[in-house]
Parts: sequence; structure tokens; C-alpha cells
Amino acid sequence: MHIHQILLNIIFEYLEFYDKHIFKRINKYANKIRIIDLYNIDFRYLRDLDNKILMNYSDAIKLNADCNSNITNVNHMTKLKESGAQYSCGIDDKYKKSKFRKIRCNT
Repeated sequence: MHIHQILLNIIFEYLEFYDKHIFKRINKYANKIRIIDLYNIDFRYLRDLDNKILMNYSDAIKLNADCNSNITNVNHMTKLKESGAQYSCGIDDKYKKSKFRKIRCNT
């Protein structure tokens, strides 16, 4: 990996969810950078997440599905390690317990 790619990855970690998308649009080198944190995002973006949108984030390692009944299938997210799946989350309870290494859930 080149030094500019390493620096872009470091900068990318500190951007907000919306800013990451803008950054990827204006920077041709950022197309290789993947959004992996879907846990620490603003509620206004979090409430719009659904199965169709999550198909674009198969590299995510963190997901916040709290109070989001639109998220029911995360089978394609094979790298997922941490998730919040409380309250009215649509993810199946059996799947929650077997899939995630670190999970916060109320069943």
C-alpha cells in the first residue's frame, strides 16, 4: 500500500458518515477505501438504513441496527464483528447470537 493510500485511510476514519460519501465522490483515490463503521453514524442516516442499502456495505465490521425494523438480513455482511440490535430491531434473535462476536441486544 502506498503512503498516500495509508494517509487517506487515516483521514477517512475521522470523517462523519455523510462526509465519507462526499470524500469518495471527489477523490479518485478514495474509491478503494471502504466504509466499515455503520455503528457510529448520525441517527438521521441510521434510520434510513435497510436491507437494500446494506448490500453496498458488505465490508462493514460494525453495525447499529437499534430501533430499525427495516434491517432484517445481514447474511452478506461476512466481516461483521460488532452490532447493536436492541429494541425493535428486525434481525432474527437466533442469528444475533450466532453471528456477532460482540453484540448488545435485548430479546
